[in-house]
Amino acid sequence: MGHDDLTFRYRPVGRLHWLGSDPSTARWELLDDAGAIVADANVGARLQALAAFRRQGPTNLVLGVRFECEINATFMAAEVSWPTDDGSAVLAYLPELPNDGNLDSPPPDPFWPTNTTSPPLVSNVVHVSDNGSSHDPNGALVRLAEGQVAPLRGPVAQLRRRVKWQDLSQPPPAPNPAALALAEHCLGVDVELGRFAFSGEAPQPWPPGPFAATASDFVPPPNVTVAFEDAYSAHVGARPLPRDIVLLQIGQTTSAPPPATRLVSRSGTAHTSFDQALYQTPRYTTLNDALAAIAATPSPAELAAGAVVQFEDDATYLGETLTWPSNITQLMIRAVDSRRPILQLAPGAATTAIYSSLTLEGLAFGGTPVTLPQCQQVDIQFCTVTTTNAALTIPLAAEGKCRVVRSITAELSVTGAATLEIRDSVVDAGASSTPPAAVRGPNALVDAERSTFIGTVGVDGDGIRILEASECLFADPVFVVDRFEGCIRFSAIRIGAVEPKAVLPRRHEIFLIPEDSGARFLSTDRLDPEHVRLSDDSPARLRSRGEDGSEVGVFNHVQLTRRLNALEHRLSESTPAGLVWALLKVN
Repeated sequence: MGHDDLTFRYRPVGRLHWLGSDPSTARWELLDDAGAIVADANVGARLQALAAFRRQGPTNLVLGVRFECEINATFMAAEVSWPTDDGSAVLAYLPELPNDGNLDSPPPDPFWPTNTTSPPLVSNVVHVSDNGSSHDPNGALVRLAEGQVAPLRGPVAQLRRRVKWQDLSQPPPAPNPAALALAEHCLGVDVELGRFAFSGEAPQPWPPGPFAATASDFVPPPNVTVAFEDAYSAHVGARPLPRDIVLLQIGQTTSAPPPATRLVSRSGTAHTSFDQALYQTPRYTTLNDALAAIAATPSPAELAAGAVVQFEDDATYLGETLTWPSNITQLMIRAVDSRRPILQLAPGAATTAIYSSLTLEGLAFGGTPVTLPQCQQVDIQFCTVTTTNAALTIPLAAEGKCRVVRSITAELSVTGAATLEIRDSVVDAGASSTPPAAVRGPNALVDAERSTFIGTVGVDGDGIRILEASECLFADPVFVVDRFEGCIRFSAIRIGAVEPKAVLPRRHEIFLIPEDSGARFLSTDRLDPEHVRLSDDSPARLRSRGEDGSEVGVFNHVQLTRRLNALEHRLSESTPAGLVWALLKVN
């Protein structure tokens, strides 16, 4: 509702409708401007209109709530969780609302229309502020919010749980009343796995709606969702961070991302609450469903310019199989900016699809090896392959190109006489005394800059065709076929202690990693924040071998060595006589 000349005018949006004393049976109903229930066929158009009103309409908007009932009744003081389609929610602290026997004015009441044959008895209106407090239309406080804490339906004593360690690596056992009684005062936490467990009443599920008849294939969103976040030493891999602006800054794109043609959201939420275009875009709960819909009925825009499948949330998607549609020529699968979905993939069937371009952006995926369709160009941007067994096979057409930017991958295998371009990335096939191949491509030109490789680049007798590398860290040997083309410069490489030793192209200012120490990392676990960060036990030259004096590898762009050198120089200059300074590193 908006404010106009000190008079509030109300625009109906929706209502929770239930019969009886149990509000958990309530159904969400979408209303039109006349207060009538919106038919299923018009739900999308109504949501689009509300989104446009929110974006373009009055700025002085508040949420108005009243109680309607066919008989004389009173809504007792209660807390109501009021969610939005972007996943945020306000816990509204509503006061006691008696309807007082006041009959609602029939249409065309301009203030709060209700399009019903028998108008209900209504209470006074209260306005809910951003923090959940309730006010009357004159601004007087009628109930103060006490924090955004989910309400409990029954009266219970306040309970503070004792945190304890618990092994949560196994599936939860069958409920045991004695064990639950013992654990009801505890919060079990498995720090290593990032899991927690507690006992008590199950969370209240979302009310159904706004459709009168729920579709047979509808999957209700979970009533508890968790967004998984992890740390890293730089913005590399799939992170819930802004990506669009970084891609512009590093020159990987010159324009804003294309609009989505399909949306995927397991939680049912969108990344914004008033984007009108989102309500015009088909929405699915799994990637499988979105790709199947493209294969069955592609839109004219998808046939002309390609499909864009966009993840809207940070959910975990289990059992996804990448079934590539063969009736389009371009495909982008991306997470919306600042979101990071996790895909646990299952083996899929071979594909005959052929694309001119394929883009994967902002995705964390793993669980099984992945074979992409044949493409002319592939872009892998800000992605993380979560398991070392998820090798990525990339069939490229002649003179094709695959660009890997700010990503963490497992083995990369390129087929075809094409180019594999790697920038500011980690190719980690797994640390081992007998290292596996990190990159395969007997006919490929590998062009790498500021990247770290764990595993061999090429294999003995089947090396890559040409290597161009600058400011890279090769923790294991490199094998090339053409030693007279390409060059490796300002990089660090391990030759190998025994045969077969590395076969290198032309070299300029490289550092040979000693075999007795090797390149030592703080961690080789890709889920660890210290993944492939150089330890102090590594040769010092690894931290200054870059062309600009910084470290080689994926963290070259962080410029940590140069920053520390500048700090030490400033401290040496400005520290007063008689004082001693020191830098303490905390990993």
